[in-house]
Amino acid sequence: MNDFKKQRYSEKFTVKTYEVDFLRRITPFAILGYMQEVATNHAFALGLGYEESYKNNFIWVLRSAKFEFKSIPLLKDKIEVYTWPVGVSGLKAMRRFEFRMDDKVIGSGYNYWLMIDIIKNKPVIADYFNLKMKDIPIYKNDSFKLRKIICPKETLFSYDKIIMNSDIDWNRHVNNVKYADIIFNAIPINIIENYDIISFHIDYIKECRLNDLIHVLYSTKDNQLYVKGIRENDTVFQAVMDLNVR
Repeated sequence: MNDFKKQRYSEKFTVKTYEVDFLRRITPFAILGYMQEVATNHAFALGLGYEESYKNNFIWVLRSAKFEFKSIPLLKDKIEVYTWPVGVSGLKAMRRFEFRMDDKVIGSGYNYWLMIDIIKNKPVIADYFNLKMKDIPIYKNDSFKLRKIICPKETLFSYDKIIMNSDIDWNRHVNNVKYADIIFNAIPINIIENYDIISFHIDYIKECRLNDLIHVLYSTKDNQLYVKGIRENDTVFQAVMDLNVR
């Protein structure tokens, strides 16, 4: 097996009716879902899935996710999503993504993951992770840096979100992908109608759990739209989107 095949993993998706908005464009929820699916399945293939990690006293927590597109996929488009690990920065394990249609690259994606020691409840670089990754090629040119999102101080209230059963996953907190729907629902309808979301970046700051009440706020600045969630005066997530006039 050559280094490229050893490092990379891919899956094919067809954009479904429930993955698009009313203009038939793929939603951020669907894109983050594709990224989560291929990252999870690749981790299992590398022996770094949920069960193996838990046995070695750590769990994976997504810290930040970003994607950016040259063109927005539409209903029934066929997309191949590639993913590969690109090393460690501090306590963050980095993972990249590439989106292709008809063998052409149409977008890129980025993840920061943390390994949380289940005994100490602190981020670590697990020895088991290092062991599994020692034969996976890592290239310096693949490295990246996601800047911390800083929302404008002045924001507008959008709505209150109560965390419900369908929002939580096997860790009993809100699934990473579900945040995209919370954020999308905060966008004013005139913006959705007149702009394409060409990039989406979210920082996961604190866990949200069943029955939590989240105040969802938004603001716009220079063709960017910011959304953040507040629980009892604490920010639990922040997101920024780049907008392009349709």
